[in-house]
Amino acid sequence: MPRRFALASVCALIGMVGGVVWLRNSAVPEPIFEVNSAPVPVAPLCPWRNPEGDLEQLFPGASGYTRETRILSGLRTELGHVLGRPPTPEENALQVYRVFRGTDVVGTITTRRVKGRFGAMELVIASDARGRIAGWLLQRSREPAAIAEAIQSVSWRERFAGRDVNSSWDSEELLAGLPEPARMSAGAIVEGVRTAGILLATSERDSSQPLAEAHNH
Repeated sequence: MPRRFALASVCALIGMVGGVVWLRNSAVPEPIFEVNSAPVPVAPLCPWRNPEGDLEQLFPGASGYTRETRILSGLRTELGHVLGRPPTPEENALQVYRVFRGTDVVGTITTRRVKGRFGAMELVIASDARGRIAGWLLQRSREPAAIAEAIQSVSWRERFAGRDVNSSWDSEELLAGLPEPARMSAGAIVEGVRTAGILLATSERDSSQPLAEAHNH
């Protein structure tokens, strides 16, 4: 009789312990998996380093400018279609500098960082009031003197004048005549100016009007 009582007591104790364990497990469900993901680093937007001097060259007689940051993250699908590639993280936003002469808007400045043959290059890009390229300047570069001279020549920079998102951006046409060592960096500038124009046009268009696909070969 005592042995049966002891056995029954042990069984009851095991049952109580099992019940407590079950209650703990059912009250606090364990996660099936956990995802540890670090935020994607985003390069800072390219600054405009010399507004006064650049305005004298790009918009003579300008009296001032305003600045605003436009968020483009909601337009990634459309941008990818027009650019012909997925937008990069830093293309989620665009700084727009609206240039005035008195009370009249005469154009817009945007900036862009591109990868040249010898490192990062920073572009200052001017668009007229109709969104056409009015000119551009190289504000920072690590290119050697010979390459820097070729890609900043007036005759080459003039090839961009008047182009917009609906223009041809044929690389062979735009790079023709440049020395071979300068062509990689020049190609990066072509793509940078074209992309800046697309980002600006996308940020300003009427949402009911689709943006035409830019031509780039």
